[in-house]
Amino acid sequence: MLRIFYSEGILSCKSANLVKIYKSFCGFSHNSWTQNSMFVDRGQILGVDYDATDYISRLRECTFKKSIGEVKRIHYEMKSSGFDYLSFGNKLIDAYLKCGGIDEARNVFDEMPRRHIVTWNSLISAYIHSHRNEEALELYQKMLPEGVIPDEFTFSSVLKVFLNMGLPHEGRKAHGRLICLGLEVKNVFVGSALVNMYSSFGNLKNARLVLDQIVQKDVVLFTSLIVGCTQNGEDSEALEVFVNMINEGIKANEFTVASVLIASGNLAALCTGKVIHGMMIKFGFESVVASQTSLLTMYSKCGMADDSMKVFSQVVNPNLVTWTAVIAGLVQNSREAHALEMFCRMIRSSVNPNAFTISTVLRACSGLTALQEGNQIHAHTIKTGLDVSRFVVSALLDFYGKCGTIEMAKCIFDSLNEPDIVSINSMIYGYAQNGLGHEAIGLFDQITDWGLQPNETSFVCVLSACTNCGLLEEGKRIFSFLCSNSICGPTRDHYACMIDLLGRAGRLKEAEHLITQVKQPDLVLWRTLLSACKIHGDVEITKRAEKVVRENELVDEGTCVLISNIYASTGNWHEADKMKALMRQMKFKKGPGLSRVEVKWEKHNLVAGQESCLR
Repeated sequence: MLRIFYSEGILSCKSANLVKIYKSFCGFSHNSWTQNSMFVDRGQILGVDYDATDYISRLRECTFKKSIGEVKRIHYEMKSSGFDYLSFGNKLIDAYLKCGGIDEARNVFDEMPRRHIVTWNSLISAYIHSHRNEEALELYQKMLPEGVIPDEFTFSSVLKVFLNMGLPHEGRKAHGRLICLGLEVKNVFVGSALVNMYSSFGNLKNARLVLDQIVQKDVVLFTSLIVGCTQNGEDSEALEVFVNMINEGIKANEFTVASVLIASGNLAALCTGKVIHGMMIKFGFESVVASQTSLLTMYSKCGMADDSMKVFSQVVNPNLVTWTAVIAGLVQNSREAHALEMFCRMIRSSVNPNAFTISTVLRACSGLTALQEGNQIHAHTIKTGLDVSRFVVSALLDFYGKCGTIEMAKCIFDSLNEPDIVSINSMIYGYAQNGLGHEAIGLFDQITDWGLQPNETSFVCVLSACTNCGLLEEGKRIFSFLCSNSICGPTRDHYACMIDLLGRAGRLKEAEHLITQVKQPDLVLWRTLLSACKIHGDVEITKRAEKVVRENELVDEGTCVLISNIYASTGNWHEADKMKALMRQMKFKKGPGLSRVEVKWEKHNLVAGQESCLR
C-alpha cells in the first residue's frame, strides 16, 4: 500500500497526512490505529523497519475479537512489507487457529522451515476439534520423518484420532512409542487418553493395566475406566474401580457419580445406588443435572418409579435428556399413561423431543394401544422431520402393528428406500400379531434380497408368526435352518417359540423332548409346555413337568395357578387341592384380572371383583 502512495506522489505530503490517508484506506479507527500502528517512532515513514511487538499486539487484539479477516490483513502486510513473517510463524498460526482459520494456519505451517513441537501439537489438536481426523493423523505421521519427537501432549491428542477412526492397531503402536519415550507413567493426561481408547475398543484388560501403572492417579483417570466398564457391560467391575478410587482418597466428580449410578441401575443394585446417592449429596452434586438424570434412571431400573419421580421434581430446569430418561423409566415400570402425561408436560415446557424420546413415547402408546395419541405423535414426527429416523420408524411399525392397523404399518414400511434389519423385524412382528403368518414368512425370506442377514430377533418374530397362525411345517423348516446355519445356535427364546408351536399343534411329546435338548431349561420353557397341556388336557406331561419344576425350585405363583387349573379342568380335584395348599404354604396369591377399555376418548381400568363405574 505504501508503494501505491508513492506512485501517486503522496509521499511529498507531511507524515501526519500520510498516516491519516493510510488509516482511512485500511478502515482503522483512531483508537485501534493508536494502539496497533504498524509504524515505529525510531523509523521514518518510508523504508522503516516494522516492529514485531506491534504485530504481536495487533494479533492479540484479533484473537480477542475472533476476527480472522484482521489476521489475514496483518499477514498480508507482513508479506508486502518484506517482514520475515516465517520467523514469526508460531504467533501467526496461533492467531489463525484461535480465529477458526485452520486451513490458513496450515498454509503458514507448510511454509515454515522449522516448526516447534508446540506448533505441531496446536495444529493436530485443532484438526481433532474440527472433526478432521484424517488430516490430524497425516500430520502426526509426518513428525518422526522430519525429526520431531512427539511429546505427551501430542499423544494425548492423537490417541483420540485412533479412537475416532477405529484404529486399535495404530493405538497400540502409539502406546509402544510412549513406553519407549518413557512417557507412559509420567503424564496422567496420556494415561487417561490410553484408558479411554482401550476401554472404547473393549480392551478393559489393557485399560486396567495402564491405570495400575500410572503413579499419580486422578479422578479423570479413574472415571475413564469406570465409563469404559459401563459401556462394555462390565458394571460390577465399574463399581469395583469406583471403590478402589475412594480407597485411594480420590474424591469423585459429577461424571464419576453419574457413571457409577448407571452401573448400579444396570445391576438393579438398589442398596449400592442409595449409598452413591448419599455420596452425591455429600459431595454437593445433588443439583447437577447429569447426576440427577443418572440418579432417576437408577431408581427407575430398580423398579422404584416413585423415587425416580421425586428426583425429577427436584430438577430445576430439566433438559431433553432428563425428560427422556424419566419418560423411559415410567414405560419400563409399566406406567405408560403417566409417561404420556410427562411427554405432554415436556412439549408444554418448550422442550423439543428427539428420535429417542419419540420412540420411547410410542412404546407407551403401544402398551396402551392408544391409537389416537400415537397418530398425533406420528404427525409431530412428520412435521419435525423425525419420521426418517430408523428408531422412530421401528417404533411406528411396532405401534401400528400392536394397534391392529397393519395397513398403516405396511404403508410406512413400503416408503423406506433401504429398510434395515430392525424395521424388517418390526414389520414381521406386526404381521405375526395380526395373524398374517404367510406375509411374515414371505418378508422373512426376502431379508437376503436386501443384502442383510436375519438376526436372533428375526427368527423370534417369524417363529411367533408361525405359532400364532399354526404354520407347523413352516416353523419347523425355519427352526431347522436356524439350527444348521446360525453361528450361535438357537437361544432360549427360539426354543420357547418352537415349544409353543408344537404344543398348540398337539405335539406335546415332541415339545417335551425339545426341552430336554436345552441346557438348564428355565421356567419360561416349562410354563410354555404347561400352557399347551392346559389346551389339550394332558395330565401325564403336566405331572412330569410339575416334578421337574419343583425339584429345580422354579415354582412361582403363576406356575402354581396354571398347574392347578390344568388339574381342575380335567377333574383331578385332589391334585388341584394339593397345588392350592402349596400356594397357601408359599404364601402365593392369585392376582385379580385387569382389563383396560376406552369409552368416549376416556380410558378406564376394570378390575375383577370391583364394581364398574361405566353405565
